[in-house]
Amino acid sequence: IGGLIFALITGRKPTWAPITAPLYAAAEGLFIGAISAFAESRFPGIVLQAVGLTFGTLFALLGAYRSGLIKATENFKLGVCAATGGIMMIYLATFILGMFGVHIPFIHGSGLFGIGFSAFVVVIAALNLVLDFDFIEEGAERGAPKYMEWYGAFGLLVTLVWLYLENLRLLAKLQAYQLQDGGRDTVDANLELGLPADARHYGTATQVLRDLGVEQVRLMTNNPDKVRAVEEGGIEVVERTPLFGGINPHNLRY
Repeated sequence: IGGLIFALITGRKPTWAPITAPLYAAAEGLFIGAISAFAESRFPGIVLQAVGLTFGTLFALLGAYRSGLIKATENFKLGVCAATGGIMMIYLATFILGMFGVHIPFIHGSGLFGIGFSAFVVVIAALNLVLDFDFIEEGAERGAPKYMEWYGAFGLLVTLVWLYLENLRLLAKLQAYQLQDGGRDTVDANLELGLPADARHYGTATQVLRDLGVEQVRLMTNNPDKVRAVEEGGIEVVERTPLFGGINPHNLRY
């Protein structure tokens, strides 16, 4: 919360950046330290990997920018800003809906969709570094006031913090997927990694059923949590029909 407050102040009052930027860095340092310690306790080595990915990306993009391989054209800026805004809207919607018990499915899970979403976010976060480089270079060429040096450094730090956290999230999802591929059941893999046992939610499905006037269903599932979720959505489950699948070479190890 402290980091967010200092970030908002710095964004509204760039002239205060020489004071608020270091305070933001200190607050984010405590926040990231706590998250990193928690992550490292669950899967040793993940923090070092995330740090390596973050700074590797930073120096790789800096080299590409300095060499002219990547240029911050107006279309490039527009695309990155639009994608960043879309991601922020998804995160904001996730936070607000979560306060009312409604969750956006798939994107926070450790399945292929969730991993793909996190990989996309990492790419967009990385491309924001190019915007930071361009902002700093342009300010230096125009002889911007001294406080803008702090403001540019603040913007770069915000992007690095975001990129690090997204790298950490992506690596955690990959760890869960690797455990499942090694034969662990989805629930056990997620719980071992500190992720939700089941990231799927059924609020949208039950809302559709209610809109269609469906009040009762026979549910085909082996998962009692699904029964509870459907009933919490206002639909009566009159019967649960278990599913029995055969063993084949593809599911034998699982």
